[in-house]
Amino acid sequence: MDNLKSISHMKKFLLSFLFFLFTCASVWGAITPSIEGTTLTLSGSGAMSSYGSTSNKSPWNGNTTITKIVVGSGITRIGANAFYGMTALTTIELPASLDSIATDAFKGCTATKSIKYASSPTNWAQVGIASAYAHPFGENGGSVTTATKNARAYYFYGNASSTSILVFEPGLTRIKPYTFCNANNTLTSCNIPGSVAKIGIYALNSEFSEVVVNRTTRPKCEGNSSVTFTDSGILYVPSGSKSSYDDKASDYWKDAMSYNNKGYSDIKEKALSGDCTMSSGSASWTLNTNGVLTITGHGVIADYAGSANYQWTYFRRLVHKAVIQNDEYGDLTSVGNALKWNWGISEVTINQTSIPTANILGGNSESYADLFNSRDNVVLKIKSASLADASASNLASDPWDNARLDIQLSDNLEIGDGANYSTILTNCSTYVEKPVTMQINRELANGIYNTFCSPVAISAAKIKEIWGNDTKLYEMSTSAGSGEENEVVMNFDDATEGIAAGVPYLIKPTNSDVTSFTIEGIAPSSVVSEPEEVSNTEITFHGTLAPREVTEDEITNKSFIILTGTVTEDGQLLTYANGGTLGGMRAYWIMDTPAGAPMRRPVLRIGQSTTAFETVSDEQLALNGKKILRNGQLFIVRGEKMYNMQGQLIK
Repeated sequence: MDNLKSISHMKKFLLSFLFFLFTCASVWGAITPSIEGTTLTLSGSGAMSSYGSTSNKSPWNGNTTITKIVVGSGITRIGANAFYGMTALTTIELPASLDSIATDAFKGCTATKSIKYASSPTNWAQVGIASAYAHPFGENGGSVTTATKNARAYYFYGNASSTSILVFEPGLTRIKPYTFCNANNTLTSCNIPGSVAKIGIYALNSEFSEVVVNRTTRPKCEGNSSVTFTDSGILYVPSGSKSSYDDKASDYWKDAMSYNNKGYSDIKEKALSGDCTMSSGSASWTLNTNGVLTITGHGVIADYAGSANYQWTYFRRLVHKAVIQNDEYGDLTSVGNALKWNWGISEVTINQTSIPTANILGGNSESYADLFNSRDNVVLKIKSASLADASASNLASDPWDNARLDIQLSDNLEIGDGANYSTILTNCSTYVEKPVTMQINRELANGIYNTFCSPVAISAAKIKEIWGNDTKLYEMSTSAGSGEENEVVMNFDDATEGIAAGVPYLIKPTNSDVTSFTIEGIAPSSVVSEPEEVSNTEITFHGTLAPREVTEDEITNKSFIILTGTVTEDGQLLTYANGGTLGGMRAYWIMDTPAGAPMRRPVLRIGQSTTAFETVSDEQLALNGKKILRNGQLFIVRGEKMYNMQGQLIK
């Protein structure tokens, strides 16, 4: 009999267990629950199914032991009644992937004190919460203790300390219903950018002591308690916009229209422009409704004693971009600590060539990390001309030399073949972190051979795009070719993988003459400022990124060899340099002849073709065999015409 009872109990247990598995499979779908201690973790992806409060209930409906729920990354929706009546639940962790919470998902969760959201307040403001009880803090009646209400806190990015000050980023147009409700004692300040046009019902029902709105026309409140204030709460708005907010008929902003008389007690206008406090010189500031603070002037901005001393102090948390620029009298040489307490800064643009000195950027006493911990680094945009200084001005000093800053160029990095750009190129690879676009001003003649050396890599596809599909590119082999006793042979093979940074090449374009081209998406660390050389046992092929003067010794010893440009059936491709300057982004050969040794002639083997000096003598010859009589010039010969190294026709 006892055995029969045991079997009966086992059957009931198995049926209950199978029902539980069926319920999990049918309700959770691709989401897998697991429990460790008193923590329920949901893993998987996609939307959680919904269920009822009294039938088709969640497996956790009415649970009294679970204290923490962790919703894993990849889950997009919490279903209706998912955690109904979990009275011991205190902590909820939600992923950045979450986009909606269905009706009554957290109804009856009367002990909930903290919401930890793995993204920003701006993103949380866009989560669709279907009802008051869908929100983890939705319970606000007599069943919730005063201690629980007072302890409610929002955490963003999983911070260790709660956020008391809300700052929304520009671009947000609507704060959705219920998103920041019922945290009356922990949320104290709310900062709303000019882009916000609508605020949903109960969206900001947390009785703020301060609300700052950088918008000249009030955002529309979609229902009662869209925004609530403490009894002494103050609303700050831009100068000239008070009448838009201070209207008893205005939707739920004014005290008489707000739920439970929780509208603002006072409204104050604050300027969006003015003069900076200076140690020397003068500067002015403006802040637009998109959160762009522009400081224009010259001289030294004085350090501010604290955030309350800023002329734009009431809007400081809504500064998301800063522009620093000179005026007609000179540059700003220091901005002091003008950017110190501007919490939300994501980008600083220095719109002058010199880099001003500065003190700390962001945060400090107002705990920047608490609000924007783990946010992307701030972008510092500078002009490419700022890199020309040997020390890159003040980029090597705090606060610009800061792990939180990603330096980016605000314009194209332009280089040419007539000047030395090594400092700019070095500083680009040292300081700049974001990809750059480089404009290279170097003319290559089509249909003839050119030497070329680039400070950046150029892909085979890009070579075809710039110089034509049939463009030929050759690289020198490190193996010396076999030739006659008096010959130095250089083998050039097809360079099928494109141009490597700093390496010298021979290139024969097919497009019409190209004088300038751009390369986009260059990793600054890949930019080189010093050219490379390729050698075989007899001769060295040197790249040049800056103009190169031919020395007297190289002229006397006939060791500096350059390209004439084109080859005839019986002609020459090489010639000795007879003085002058070889332009940047080119290449040349150096052939060292030991003292007393007979001079040998260089021979080029390009693919299947071979070309060399017709004779080895003290004279330079044009392709037609005539002597070149002018001294002190470098010549490129194309047909019967003679050109100097700058490509100018010699009359």
